[in-house]
Amino acid sequence: MNKFMLRGFAILLFLFFGICLFGQSSRQYMKAAEQFIENGYYEQAIQQYNKAIEIDPQNGEAYEERGKTNEYLNHLSEASEDFRNAAVFGTNSAQNYFHSAEILFHLNEFDHALDNIDNAISQKQKFHEAYLLQCEIYLSLNEFTNASKSAELAIDAKNSAYANYLSGLTNMHLNNYKEAELDFEKAIIKDKLLFDAFLSLAEVQLHSGKITYAIENCNYVLRNDKNNLRAYLILSQCHGNNKEFDAAISDISKAIVLDTARSEYFMLRGEYYYNYAQYQNAINDFTVALNHDITNVNAMMKRANAYEKIGMKPKAVSDYALLLKFAPDMEPSVIDEVEQKIYELNRESNKPVIHLTDPAINSSSQLLVPENRDHISIAGNIEDESKLRFLKINNDTLLNDPDGKLKKEFSTSIRTNDLEFVTISASDIYNNSSTVSYAIERIETQAPHIFIRNPYVGDDGIISIRSDDNYLYIDGQIEDESLISSIKIENVLASYAPGDFNPRFTATLDITKKNRINITVIDKYGNASESEYLLRRDGKILSDDSPMGKTWVVLIENSEYKDFPNLKSPSQDILLMQQALSRYRINKVIVKKDLTKRELERFFSIDLRDLIRANHVNSLFIWFAGHGKNSNGNGYWIPSDATMDIEFSYFNINALKASLYSYTSLTHLLVVSDACETGQNFCLALRGPIDGAACSNTQLALKKSSQVLTSSGTGYAYDNSLFTRAFANTLLNNEDDCVTIDDIAKRVSIILRNSSLQTPEFGRIKGLEDELGSFFFITR
Repeated sequence: MNKFMLRGFAILLFLFFGICLFGQSSRQYMKAAEQFIENGYYEQAIQQYNKAIEIDPQNGEAYEERGKTNEYLNHLSEASEDFRNAAVFGTNSAQNYFHSAEILFHLNEFDHALDNIDNAISQKQKFHEAYLLQCEIYLSLNEFTNASKSAELAIDAKNSAYANYLSGLTNMHLNNYKEAELDFEKAIIKDKLLFDAFLSLAEVQLHSGKITYAIENCNYVLRNDKNNLRAYLILSQCHGNNKEFDAAISDISKAIVLDTARSEYFMLRGEYYYNYAQYQNAINDFTVALNHDITNVNAMMKRANAYEKIGMKPKAVSDYALLLKFAPDMEPSVIDEVEQKIYELNRESNKPVIHLTDPAINSSSQLLVPENRDHISIAGNIEDESKLRFLKINNDTLLNDPDGKLKKEFSTSIRTNDLEFVTISASDIYNNSSTVSYAIERIETQAPHIFIRNPYVGDDGIISIRSDDNYLYIDGQIEDESLISSIKIENVLASYAPGDFNPRFTATLDITKKNRINITVIDKYGNASESEYLLRRDGKILSDDSPMGKTWVVLIENSEYKDFPNLKSPSQDILLMQQALSRYRINKVIVKKDLTKRELERFFSIDLRDLIRANHVNSLFIWFAGHGKNSNGNGYWIPSDATMDIEFSYFNINALKASLYSYTSLTHLLVVSDACETGQNFCLALRGPIDGAACSNTQLALKKSSQVLTSSGTGYAYDNSLFTRAFANTLLNNEDDCVTIDDIAKRVSIILRNSSLQTPEFGRIKGLEDELGSFFFITR
């Protein structure tokens, strides 16, 4: 620590103890704030001003000084409010109202700025600067009549160059070009360096056709400021009006070098290039403008015209089509012109290609129609470069539109009684035509029948096998009027003769860990059958389910915080828990990281609830690692976006419990909270580990449970979590077939109590259904 830091620290200590020891008047806090500012501690100074204002809410000087400090720290909204309060309480009223208005103007809060300007003018007559600012605000609001009145009042207070310049701007916006020209001339007579007045005068002269004078004014500015972008822009427009495109392109290019981000400059140069017949250069600039704004109608139209000029028809058509999409409000005549251009540019002579997708067509181009149907659905699509104008199936006209349709898919229903052929005809908007015809072939619709010859299948669809069988040989036969195209057993193709009617089939299956098999058969016409058979070993259905049923785990890691200290251990803890849980029968693990309050609320109240219901989850284990808090008797998990000392920004444990209350489909719920101060708000009544909660006691797995284990009750939870390590090591070192949460809680409590660091709490969750069951971790 260098001597300057030591000196600053000493001053801070002196001020702190000085305030505590010698009383707390508003003036003393003001003096303390001045000392903080003198030493560069602006945030601390604001705290002292806050205290001074708490003691004396009408201390205008305190508001003014706090406003200066907030403005220095770029806290502009707060600074504006402070200057206004200072003015209200009589401290430099006119100037503070004005200063508040200046800040609000820069914040684009124009209405509030005008209120403060009015107050400033009421405090100080002929307030020249206030009238100028008032005029600027009205100009920003496009209230040009009011702006003109403000400019007149500013000139009346003080006939300055800038006041005349603002008056010129208002007249220019009101289309009073002669008056605007006189105002700008008065401004430049008073101030030869007010370049904005010269350039605004040049704009008026450009509008009035006084091109030579406009060029002279732009050149005057450039002689004094060679990088004046606005001067180059106006100068290029002057040369463009004179059709001096070389000079115009040179000037606007200099403006682009000074500011490459303004798409309108590229647009202007593109128009110069286009008028100069340099179409590729024009296309390049119009493309830059469109990259900034794809809905730029003028750029799209100009680029399409340029593409058309150099014969790039596909790109011209693409731009014209985009133009119709992004500018539907164009004049009808313009729309007609664009559509006609697209029509002519797209003209082609290729015939439509007709594809039929339903019903199926065989190799002989016959339409396959079920024999028991008197109607069939016809569906397909037309492949063509152009819009479709005409479509007919047999005697039914599906489309007859001179303008054509982009949609080329079709579907309809036709009668098949005594029908021998289906004929489809199509034409595009350029009268290119095609016709196809299909003969009708009647097909049978019966689904295949599946017979299992070996092994024996009971009437209840159960196949009985020995308990030690790992493979099953199946021998069966299919009966059907048609040839069979596919026989699958558990998505594996069975062995059969594809050319035989009513074929026999065989297959050998690995039935390890299987409790059922599925057989699916499809004939050549798509008629399908599916049968399911259960497997019984010694009279018992095979099952690989654990007593806990489908089990999900949710691991939440909150380590990166906006306002609270960041934590290192949660990410390591989550990895350790994932490693430990990998030994156990867990169907799904969901990991969430750095959840905000809104994300926590939505996840538990909607997203997780819906996932649990949709996937028929039986047991749920939720783990939270992060900051916790107990405030006013309520327990909280701290979201990543929580604000220090703002209780509303925390995630309330009661909100979590309210969400969990809707998880009615669960048999077992376990919440583990590795966060400080959350234990007492979770548990209804503490209980010790249940005697006999072992793998052999399966009754506990059948009874509902809602349990919670927290790393600490009301104490501090350490970043380097011994709690997590103790929990994970219990799972990792378990040598039995299972371990209950009761055993884990007991072991973790012993470890943590011996360390004298934390006191875990274990119990059931308030308000949730609990039949004194227990959560079992079953090994794989």
